[in-house]
Amino acid sequence: MRILIIESDPDVAARPARELASVGAEVESAGDGTSGLRRALQGDFQVVVLERDCQGAPAGRVCEALLAAETPPCVLMPAAGSVNDRIGCLNLGADDCLLRPFSPE
Repeated sequence: MRILIIESDPDVAARPARELASVGAEVESAGDGTSGLRRALQGDFQVVVLERDCQGAPAGRVCEALLAAETPPCVLMPAAGSVNDRIGCLNLGADDCLLRPFSPE
């Protein structure tokens, strides 16, 4: 499985990347929404994990472009995990959300 993580903080991106790689996923990362969107549209990814407050192109624009291109599912990572944050991710067009802090359990 190929996964693209779009996250501006390399340390934050590293943790889910390690966990996913440990179960056999091929993980790539991009540091902002603009480069991430470009890679997502050019690559053969099964899922795109996107920082909710990414730099460059806003998360809503990235989700919209991915939906229009009929690309793989987009999972947003909100900074907080409140119900409103999760609903906000889904309202932006995300297929799901991944809450922080990350835990393999």
